[in-house]
Formats: sequence, structure tokens, C-alpha cells
Amino acid sequence: MRRYAGWAALCLLFIVCCFPGALSLSAQPADNRKTVELIHVDSILSMSYNGKTINRLIGHVQLMHNGAMMSCDSAYSFSSSEFEAYSRVVIVKDGTTLYGDSVYYNGATSMAKVRGELVRLTDNTATLRTQHLDFDTKQNIGHFFHGGTIDNNESLLESMEGYYYSNEKLFTFSESVAIRNETYDILCESGNYHTETDIATFTGATFIWHKNGFLSCHYGWYDKPRDYFHFSKNAYLQSDEREAWADSIFYDRKARKGDLHGHVQMHDTTQSLIVFGDEAHFTETPETVIVTRRPSLAYYTIESNQPDTAFTRADTLHLITEQHPAYRTTETAAAESPDVPVADTLSPAAIDTTFNTTLPPADTAALAAADTFVAVADTAALAAAVPDSAVRKLFAYHNVRTFRTDLQAACDSFAYSSLDSLGRMFGRPVMWNEEQQISANEIHFLTDQKEILRADFFQSAFIIMHEKDTFYNQVKGRDIIAYFRDNDIYLADIIGGAQTVYYLQEDSIVTNGNLSESVNMQIELKQRKIQRIKYYSPPVKSDTYPLDQLPLEKAKLKGYEWRGAERPKSRWEICNEHPRPSRREETAKLSKPTFPITERINSGKK
Repeated sequence: MRRYAGWAALCLLFIVCCFPGALSLSAQPADNRKTVELIHVDSILSMSYNGKTINRLIGHVQLMHNGAMMSCDSAYSFSSSEFEAYSRVVIVKDGTTLYGDSVYYNGATSMAKVRGELVRLTDNTATLRTQHLDFDTKQNIGHFFHGGTIDNNESLLESMEGYYYSNEKLFTFSESVAIRNETYDILCESGNYHTETDIATFTGATFIWHKNGFLSCHYGWYDKPRDYFHFSKNAYLQSDEREAWADSIFYDRKARKGDLHGHVQMHDTTQSLIVFGDEAHFTETPETVIVTRRPSLAYYTIESNQPDTAFTRADTLHLITEQHPAYRTTETAAAESPDVPVADTLSPAAIDTTFNTTLPPADTAALAAADTFVAVADTAALAAAVPDSAVRKLFAYHNVRTFRTDLQAACDSFAYSSLDSLGRMFGRPVMWNEEQQISANEIHFLTDQKEILRADFFQSAFIIMHEKDTFYNQVKGRDIIAYFRDNDIYLADIIGGAQTVYYLQEDSIVTNGNLSESVNMQIELKQRKIQRIKYYSPPVKSDTYPLDQLPLEKAKLKGYEWRGAERPKSRWEICNEHPRPSRREETAKLSKPTFPITERINSGKK
């Protein structure tokens, strides 16, 4: 009997070796869906443990289940669906390859528990390294825990836990997620990565450091082939000079342009400027920002004697920052677009965005000889000064309104350049200063340290000053050149067809009205009240009437129009946004990822 038993065992081993597909891991009947198929083994040793037969498979072991090919140097088979493999463990399924030191596999659950000092999972585009990974061969889902790291030759990603969905070529990560490549570092609560599309998604609190600044959000994704980012849910951007907030931000890094949507706020500390809106589009070369959908801006002053903020709104705001011509090279000039969009209502003069620093009022040549006439700013001295390397321009299109506590304005379109500190207003422009209103067909004004130095009112210039009750002093001319001190007019030259209506008071009672006409005249003002009138040619006419004898038709000059209904009454009519506090101190306390999980796995430590 022993002789026949020995021959039977030898025959069994011969069948296994020569026809490996003919036997499962156990001779016991089993559900084929759970049965692990033995493809190849060099030898099999049977042993008994706790009354149960265990087969030891030795040498070039190959097993298959659910289409997954599993190989190792040796394995223990506990049943037709359960085994434990050791040494050079490899599992291959649909382009996904898994390497480990050991694996426990259960065909009933289709779960392979792979362990080792270094467990690797590759899918031809990325490699996951961990020490603990469970792989479902039926669903093609891998689950790593206690730390894992992915390297695709260009990016490094690690997290404490995650899943790999082989069918979708999708990795998901959670807890202590960190990402790094040559241009940025990322920390987030959780995320996804598609190996075929090369698209990464971030969820939860996300912090991104890049070479140009910092970004945070609570949701976002990155399309690497397109080099395209999207961030939403409290999206925030920070650079050395700027901060920006929005509900969502899209950024095309190849084109170096982006879009911001919803509750947009952009703060530029170099310009003391905050921009608000619901939609903004920006480019980096040239540096431009176009804001639409409820756009407004706040231009604040903190270093002057009277800190204040000027609020401006329009249908569209367009901001440009470019190099000063004195610093511009051929390369930078070629990179910047020469075309600047101009509203239909802007005059041809506004299209010239070089903004000449001279302000030549009409007919001033005839008046230049008068020593009492105020001289034009020394533009030669300005030109000789060392210019700022950056030129900043602002264009506001349609329905422009501005509010500052001491000055308000309205027009259809507006343009400003720091190259010459000159602002231009077009389309029925009008300015108010306390009880004073100034209007013309076109207004240019020169600023310094955020205060108006001089304003030129071209064509149909008109100054209306409330004197008392229903009485308004009036000054009219073809052009008016006004000089400011602390944003108040203290001197004005009326050029061409000068006319005035001036009311006189005695004991605070208006008693007389003076009407005068001249070719040119100059008026001196104090606290927006006419103090003195000078004529540069004999007045054509000057009449003073007792108030009860003043003809009603002469009480108002031709073209008189009080436009108080258009005047902004508070900054809330212009901008109802509250500036967000800076987050610079908060972000400065954050630390970039150090990748401790990757370091631990690479060192082989548990």
C-alpha cells in the first residue's frame, strides 16, 4: 500500500507541473468565482496544521483570479480561494502592476492585502509607493493606508490614506495631502489625480505656494497638459504687491491670463488701490485687469494730511500696468499689446494713451505776458526727473461716478495715466466740491500725491457756486483753467467769452447782483467763495442791480444746469463692498510641505 501511495503522490506532482491549469489550489469542491487558479509552480509540499491540510507552493508560483495574474517565490494555500504569498510578490491586472514583499489573498472577497518595506503600484504613468495596500482584484480598487507617495517623474504627492481605481486610472487621497513639482507646493485635506488625463483635484482647505506668490481655496483642480487651474470656494491669491479674493478663479498659465468670478476683490498696495466686482479678467503680459459686473474701485490715501478714499464705479473698469518708455526694451515692447480699447464716447484725444504732460489751454498765449497769470507746471523739470519704472493706467467706461468726501464727479468715460498724472473725463463731465459745481464738454486734471493740482475745463466751461438760499454765483467761459490747493479751487482763469453772475451780501443778506462780461478774466476764491475778479481786457459790460431790479432772465447765464441729481451722496452709492482684511500675516505663519511620509517610505521605516 505504501508503494502505491508513493506512486500516486508522484503522479500528482507530475500533473501539477506539466498541466498547471488542470488543478485549483485545493481538491475540495469550490465556487469557481471564488477559486484561485494555479497556473504554475515548481513544487508543492503538503502539511497539516490544526487538523487542516495546507499546501506550500515553492518556486515560480503563478496564480490567477478575476483576471489578475499573481506571482511570487513561495506561497501557502489554505483553501481553493485563500493563500498567503511571500518574496517578490507581483500582481498584474489590466495595465496595473503591484509589487510587495507579502500578500494575503482571499478569493471570496477578491481582496489582496499586500505588505512590505516598499509596496509599489504602477500604471505606466505614475507609481504609488506605500507599505500597506489592499487591492480588490474584482473591482480593481487599491486602498493604501498609514502613508503613501506617488511620483510621476514631474510631481511628488503623498498622503496618509488613499484609493486607486484602476478602471478609471484614478487616485484619491485624504489626510495630510502634500504635492510638489518644479513650480509649486500644495497642502490640502483631500484630492484626486487621474493618471491618464493628468488632472488633479483638491478639496478641503488647500494652500498653494508658487514662485510668484501664494494661493488658497477649498476646492480646485489642475489640468497639467493644458497647464490650467481652477480654484473656488473662498479662493485667495497673494503676491508681493497684491492680494485677490473671489468665489472662483480660472488661470491659464501658458497664456498667463485668468478670470475671477463672484465677490471679486483685488488689492494693490503699490497703488493704494482696491478693485471690486463680480467678474474680472487679467493678463500678466502686459499686466492688465478688466472688471465687469458691478465694478468699482477704492483709491485710498493714508500718507497725506487728510487721509481719505476716492470710490469710483463704471460699467467697465480697465487697469493697465506697463514699463515706463524709458525702461522698455524691444522684447517687452513686443510682448505688450499696443491696442488699448477705448469707449465709443471718448474723444480722439483720449485715444492717445501716451498722455502728454503739457496742458495747453486755448488762447493762453495772449495771456502769458501777464505776471498775474499763473504759470503752467514745469513739464521740462518733470521730464528730467527719474521716472518710476512702472506706468499705471486706468480706463473707466460708461456711467462713471466718483465719490470722495471733498470731491464728487460724474461722466461717461474716464482715463488716467501715472506717466503724467493726468486724468481725462469725457461725456458730459461734471465735478462737485462742497456747494460748487464745475462742468464742461471735456475735463483734464493734473494730480500730485493723490490731490488735484490743476484742472482744465474745455468748451462750454461752467462754474456754479451756491451763495445762499436760491442764489447761485456763476462763472462761464469757453475754457476755464483752475488751480487747486487741498482739492479746493483758489484761482481760475476764464478764457474766451467770460461771463459772471455774482451776488453781493450786506449783513448776511443778499442785496445786489452783478453781471459782467469780458473776453478773459481771472477770479480768486477762498473756501469756494469769489473774493476778487480781475479782467485781462476791459470788461465788455459790468452792471450791478439791486436784487429787486435784477431781471429774472439774467439771473441765470445761458447753459446754466444744476446737476445735483447726478451727484453721489455717499460712497455706498458707488461701492457697497467692505474691504476684506489682509491675510498676509496669516499666510506667513503657514509652512510649506516637508514630505515626511515620502522620507519614511524611502527609508524603509515602518
